[in-house]
Amino acid sequence: MKEIFLLKLGEVVLKGANKRQFEGRLRQNIRRRMKPYGNFDVYLMQSTVYVEPLDEETDVEGAWEACHAIFGLVSLCRCRPADSQHPGAKHADCVLFPYRQHGPCDGTDTIPHRRRYAQNQNCGSLSRRARSVFRAGGRQLRADYRPELASRVDNMESYSIIFLGYPIWWHTMPMACWTFLESCDFTGKTIVPFCTHGSDGFANSPRDIRTLCPQTTVLEGYHTRNAHAGRMPRDVSGWLQRIGMTA
Repeated sequence: MKEIFLLKLGEVVLKGANKRQFEGRLRQNIRRRMKPYGNFDVYLMQSTVYVEPLDEETDVEGAWEACHAIFGLVSLCRCRPADSQHPGAKHADCVLFPYRQHGPCDGTDTIPHRRRYAQNQNCGSLSRRARSVFRAGGRQLRADYRPELASRVDNMESYSIIFLGYPIWWHTMPMACWTFLESCDFTGKTIVPFCTHGSDGFANSPRDIRTLCPQTTVLEGYHTRNAHAGRMPRDVSGWLQRIGMTA
């Protein structure tokens, strides 16, 4: 990360039960405004929307100017990360130095920042390589991209029950699973999903499986957080019994 935008919410923070709906609509609007300028990760923490460029090809200046025209924001702050040896970095993923601001800001010299993926255990400890793969999955989802599979099942007609395992990335299964489900005929078959996740459970993945394979039976799946891996043998045994998959 070379720099990041911090966008402070306006009246949205005063909303009641429908606050999340307004926040979601605002994030969608921000993503739409950012799309012409490249790939950005847009996420919300503590009444602040973080807009982080994901690659070198992004037009950061154009995106910054576009942020000024987004309705629902009270202030904008453009920041650069401090050196990893900064004293504040001990309690955060990095420390941000604001260097360009628009609208009322609190005037602080530094801002401790914990990235969104550091809030759940399956992402906070990821290596740089793993974080890169995770972000690439987000770009594939936004582009509705179908990655090529390294191999394929040539005798799918021989199987009636398919156990489909995957991690939850960006609220659904990785796009490679979409490629797999679209490349075979699952009519009349049974799919049993299982996944690991940080906090979302299955998220949207069962719905997406049913959309891709409408003539398929999708059974109750199994999901677990990485932090609960130690109890998986007991949980998996009970799950298989519930769905009638034990001998």
